[in-house]
Amino acid sequence: MTPNTVARTSTESADFDALVREARVQRAMRIAEGVADAVRALATFLRTHAARRRTLDELARLDDRTLADIGLSRSMIVAIADGAIAGEPSANENRPLKAA
Repeated sequence: MTPNTVARTSTESADFDALVREARVQRAMRIAEGVADAVRALATFLRTHAARRRTLDELARLDDRTLADIGLSRSMIVAIADGAIAGEPSANENRPLKAA
């Protein structure tokens, strides 16, 4: 027995082993929760990126006249796509006019 080791009874040893097992289970659960959070974050990022890409593609397909008809210019496309991702209303939603 080393100087820092304390002799344990078989009951104490079993209790200690049970605590170690429980600690390992808890650690594994925390790791699994972290992995699940990372997977959810990745899925959210991929959905968001796909929605932004669709918005960019759809607006880029429109000609300048059609864009002008809906109150947009080609230079606004990226900002519109980014705003749509951020949850802002899209450019073609009906909104009340602001009082002058």
